[in-house]
Amino acid sequence: MPKRPRPARPLPIVPGVAVAAAVAALALDDRVYGAVRRVVPLPRRAVLRNVVLGTMAGHVVEAGSVLRRARRADLGPAAPRWAASTLVWGVLTLVRFRRVVRAA
Repeated sequence: MPKRPRPARPLPIVPGVAVAAAVAALALDDRVYGAVRRVVPLPRRAVLRNVVLGTMAGHVVEAGSVLRRARRADLGPAAPRWAASTLVWGVLTLVRFRRVVRAA
């Protein structure tokens, strides 16, 4: 009998929050931006800040959409976990989420 694939789970949130905090510090803190810019070529700070804020807005919209879809698919208590994972990771979670919704 062929093995059934294990259903996908949301991506872990903690590593994503650490990455998001580092990028936010880079965009919002003068000292961090200056220290990193000495080593790595970076875009102007205003450009970096706009990219970070735009990405955050996109993730909020994606997370809201996933929460609504997860509730419609009757995923129960997993729905908020999928939304939180999408809030942190964005489209990376959406690929996994589509597999879960198709299987449900």
